Amino acid sequence: MSERTPPASIRTIQTLIETKAKKHGERTYLRYKDRQLSYEALHRKTNIIANQLMTRGVEPGDHVCLFLYNSIEYLLSYFALAKLGATVVPIDTRFTGETLSYVISETEAETVFIDEKTRADYEEIRDDLTIITTEYFVSTNEDESPYRPFDALLDGKPEAPGVEIAEDDTLAIIFVQPYPSDKPKGVMLPHYAYIHGGWVMSQNHFDYSPEDTIFTTLPLHGILPIQLGAMATLVAGAEFVIEDPFDPDLFWNQVDSYQATIFLYLGRTLSVLYNEADNSE
Repeated sequence: MSERTPPASIRTIQTLIETKAKKHGERTYLRYKDRQLSYEALHRKTNIIANQLMTRGVEPGDHVCLFLYNSIEYLLSYFALAKLGATVVPIDTRFTGETLSYVISETEAETVFIDEKTRADYEEIRDDLTIITTEYFVSTNEDESPYRPFDALLDGKPEAPGVEIAEDDTLAIIFVQPYPSDKPKGVMLPHYAYIHGGWVMSQNHFDYSPEDTIFTTLPLHGILPIQLGAMATLVAGAEFVIEDPFDPDLFWNQVDSYQATIFLYLGRTLSVLYNEADNSE
């Protein structure tokens, strides 16, 4: 068993990624379908994106919304904003209409990231968002759109942005909605909450190792796949695999094809898989 808490040298996302990039280099950190990203590439690309965002007006402390489905771009954006000292606001992809408009407005964000899957829901409430000034679009197509292309953020300086970030600075605001009739409420969490959570889960509770491949279909707007997935994987020097939303017909084939040793789940996932196995007999 390792130390129960992270060392004093690792207290922010910036220091965690930098430390692990130096140690693991070209070892694969992240996979999504046929794409992959090494520890070194994660460090370099998030530096580039952070510098580009800063050049384009995003400042430390600014709130930035991520209204995206799972993708490599999601985590690149998440970590780049963390390195910039901005506050990430992951938006639940189930939010639509008035709820979506309310949440984005409550964040007081001026910048939002959307993708091909969230675009329609976003455009239904776009005219209500009077504070939003900058919109980035994550797309695999080159169709014309009124949004700035995400790829424009990928060309720039690979050096760290040089922003002083403290462990108690807010990393993310997670909006939770216990009941459909409730308005979602934002919960502010600092950098160290993520570092400590990933460390404890990886090193003390579940004993992740560099040989592990952690797989999930959970959406990255939730805290569990970030702490037990993205952060814990970084701490362990393991490999993190993300996929599209849970499909019981595909799940075990995905686990097998990625050679996953651990998978993360919530709720009824296991009972659905069990019933699916029963029905296939």
